[in-house]
Amino acid sequence: MSLPERNYKLDVRHPFTRADARAAGITVKELIGWRYQKVFYNLYVSAAVVITPQLRARAALQLANPDSYASHHTAAELWKLPVPHDDHTHITVPEHGARLRRQGVKSHVGQSEAQRTNRAGISVSTPEQTFIDLAAIGLNLVDLVVFGDAMLKAKLTTIPLLIKTIEGGMATVPGSLCGRRSCCERAWTRRWRPGCVCLSSWPDCLSQP
Repeated sequence: MSLPERNYKLDVRHPFTRADARAAGITVKELIGWRYQKVFYNLYVSAAVVITPQLRARAALQLANPDSYASHHTAAELWKLPVPHDDHTHITVPEHGARLRRQGVKSHVGQSEAQRTNRAGISVSTPEQTFIDLAAIGLNLVDLVVFGDAMLKAKLTTIPLLIKTIEGGMATVPGSLCGRRSCCERAWTRRWRPGCVCLSSWPDCLSQP
């Protein structure tokens, strides 16, 4: 039996579906063989491609509602900011019915006022919005301060803008963190005041349970 005719050129360096593969004349046997690797269910790339957070984000968004964007831990990775490891690719969708159900993908339902932008062609939450989102899912205070500190060091934000964003996003953040917002502000203000590159100690409140 002859192989199907290759009807169109498929760039296998980018995520593609089984339907794409079939249209390009790639057989199921070839698809599950050594030449290709799975990113998520029904999404594949060439085995020669290194799977990065950027590629996973593009793949997840390819399957998701067009109004979705990379967020939370995945957004932090796209901005090259420190965040505890998480095995999922995080995206935010516009409504509950738009949740993407794929192993390895975590869907969140976003707020209409959430801030997003574009980075390297990927729709992603802004650094400040990413901070709020991580706080809302329970990232601990020390990790949040370190995250904000890295944003300031990378010149992705300013202290006034970050504090303003936090104040505007308090409705989505656990109450225990809301009451300690001033600790974050104090830490960043001390570490980034004029003439001071960095202080070796954090405010005492960061060591409190």
